[in-house]
Amino acid sequence: MAAGVLAGSLGRPAAGSPGRTLRTQVPGHQQPGRGSAAASAVSQEWCQRHRAGEPGRAGLSDCRPVWTRRTRLMKLLDRLERRFGRFAVPNLALLIVMGQGLVLLMSLLSADQAAADVKQDWQLKGSEVLGGEWWRLLTFVFVPPGDGILVLFALYLFLIMGGALERQWGAFRFNVYLMLGWVASLAAAFIVPAEAATVGYLGSSVFLAFAWLFPDFRLYLMFVFPVPIKYLA
Repeated sequence: MAAGVLAGSLGRPAAGSPGRTLRTQVPGHQQPGRGSAAASAVSQEWCQRHRAGEPGRAGLSDCRPVWTRRTRLMKLLDRLERRFGRFAVPNLALLIVMGQGLVLLMSLLSADQAAADVKQDWQLKGSEVLGGEWWRLLTFVFVPPGDGILVLFALYLFLIMGGALERQWGAFRFNVYLMLGWVASLAAAFIVPAEAATVGYLGSSVFLAFAWLFPDFRLYLMFVFPVPIKYLA
């Protein structure tokens, strides 16, 4: 739920963005222009349909589109984006997947312990970081969350979902969101310093945010059974 609320706060489409680009968009949930007459008209129309019983976003008791409520967090993000937006890394999900794919390929093709050593040396362990191996603070992001064919499927999902979030929010806000998952991973590593922290926080946060924004997007379990992603989140 926390990830969903944060996703809603971040969820103002980037400047110049066409809005929701997936086919799973909810009809009528278009972002109105700020301070315009069109914004008021769209808001009133949405509220009338909501009161009439037409399906809307769950939990909206005040009958307002969630993106019209400009919170302090949104205003803070706007200021940060204006000041630091030029430093945002575009296609960040693709870069992470490429790094993890390279390490995974090494582990699949290598007959010696080279790939295993890379994973061991790159994993995030609080005890090792405190011992001076500071590079683990960054390199753990490129360690895949396992081995085998299922990891390829996980990387594929991370790529398409991360790309969708970046198109929806813009590169800067997507960077901020992933940075929060990175900070959560660091916190977990230092709370239990003897255990290796994984990229699970990054993957799960992207999955939950995507499910919050595109709840009717369908995943095909076993490539046969279509299931809306909101039931898996």
